Amino acid sequence: MKNQFLLKSDSLVFQLFGYMSTVLILILVLQAIAEHALIRVMLGVPQEIKNELYQLVDEANSFIDKNDISGLEEWEESQPYYIFVLNNLNKPLTSRQMHPHFEFKLKFLREIDEILDNKVNKPLIGMGLRNGNKLIVQLPSQKHPAHRYLLFFSISKVIIAVLTLLIVSYILAKNLQNPLNRLREASRRLACGDFSVNVVSELKSKTREFNDLASDFDHMADQISQLSGRQRQLIRDVSHELRTPLARQNIAIHLLRAQVDEKGEQIVDRLEAQVDEMNKMVGEILEFSRLENARYEANFKWVDLGGVISMQIEQARRQLVGAQVIDFNLERSPCFVVTDERLFVRCIDNLLSNAMKYAGTNASISVRTLDITRQGKAFTRVQVSDNGPGVPQEKIEEIFTPFTRLDSSRAKARSGYGLGLSIAKESVLLLGGTIIAENLITGGLSIEIDLPQSEISVL
Repeated sequence: MKNQFLLKSDSLVFQLFGYMSTVLILILVLQAIAEHALIRVMLGVPQEIKNELYQLVDEANSFIDKNDISGLEEWEESQPYYIFVLNNLNKPLTSRQMHPHFEFKLKFLREIDEILDNKVNKPLIGMGLRNGNKLIVQLPSQKHPAHRYLLFFSISKVIIAVLTLLIVSYILAKNLQNPLNRLREASRRLACGDFSVNVVSELKSKTREFNDLASDFDHMADQISQLSGRQRQLIRDVSHELRTPLARQNIAIHLLRAQVDEKGEQIVDRLEAQVDEMNKMVGEILEFSRLENARYEANFKWVDLGGVISMQIEQARRQLVGAQVIDFNLERSPCFVVTDERLFVRCIDNLLSNAMKYAGTNASISVRTLDITRQGKAFTRVQVSDNGPGVPQEKIEEIFTPFTRLDSSRAKARSGYGLGLSIAKESVLLLGGTIIAENLITGGLSIEIDLPQSEISVL
């Protein structure tokens, strides 16, 4: 089974083997091409040595023309090169004796324009003279061009190997990175609650291991979606079921109120307040459930945001405590936007309530509207900010999660169930907008709602 797995062309092992084989072959081919080019360019007799040899030819010819054999012999012995002037029978014209090895190397005589070996040696170079004679020069090993060739060829091999590895590594990294990026994007969407993600259809990878991973990821997303759905269904069912006993408790409290004295009436008041709180919590849970599951049918129409916000601020000012203040800055008036008025009112009410609860008794709450452009689209931004303690930066995204209480001790001292901002977020999403929270540099929390100005048409 393992061998069969390795031989399959869509396996990662097979593809990596293919890449590595391609790299090896490519390096060898490029090095062979570089070697051939360097041999042609660098292994010829250097021009300065050619000029010296041509000068020797002229000098040898002058001795031959004068028939000065004794002078020719002295001239041969005085040269920095080991040279001989030979006749057409490869015999020296002078009385000097050739070394046996030199005589043997005459079989491998080279022309002056011929390419030399790529290894350092002492080649014999032959050049024609007058009367059928020829000048034989043994090139010293110190002047052999292979010295430079070996250095350049070694450098070229390293450069070719490094460049080839870089290029192929980049291509390989891109091929591996693309499916990983899609998986990462899918995981982000899943973390944001988008359970419709389908990695298998988006991945389109030719590697079986990535496709198997994508399939497992989709299976995990489906399981999480089912689990989340069952959890939401349980919350809805429990909330619905709680309404009946709560209604019975209300009836019992009303009946009990008529039968108790003044002291017992205080206890009944506390019971009634607790039941009202339970009813309010159940109502918020059901409201959030309807928004989250898109069961709310938004009624889009032209709404004057300035007028709506002013009305909500006036109601909120009646509930201010201590030295709390609320100011409102409207950039343009009237400020009409196509939206659902009920959902927008709920958003503003929740944001104002949140600021009044947690910004402190000396809070300065600011509400303002402004027109912005983002990615070529026009939005109306509603910003609610305060000068309170803000939210820990690492928990800034959690405030929109249902039942989130960042400070349990503070939450106990104030009413609330951690649903207000969650409802605001779902409402804004249903309106086609966005909502974000950020801590201000000067201190405090700012929540911004961006509503599209022309994306939604009135039906």
